[in-house]
Amino acid sequence: MYETLLLMLVLLLPANIHVAVDNIPLAGQAATPLWFRIPEQLVYIGVALFAALGSASTIRSAPRTVPLTTGAPE
Repeated sequence: MYETLLLMLVLLLPANIHVAVDNIPLAGQAATPLWFRIPEQLVYIGVALFAALGSASTIRSAPRTVPLTTGAPE
């Protein structure tokens, strides 16, 4: 799940650069300046990467569960 978000953020980075460089307005508002937009996008990518790697390592290192017994002798 996080991998999909990470991929989307990476693929949207060129679009965000294009909007900032060409000053394309959104809902009548000026585009966010490039000096702010790119570091912000990199923070989002970093958080998604951290979450993706963290969740993957948690899943891999999770202890295996032991089946519960009913307490009755076998």
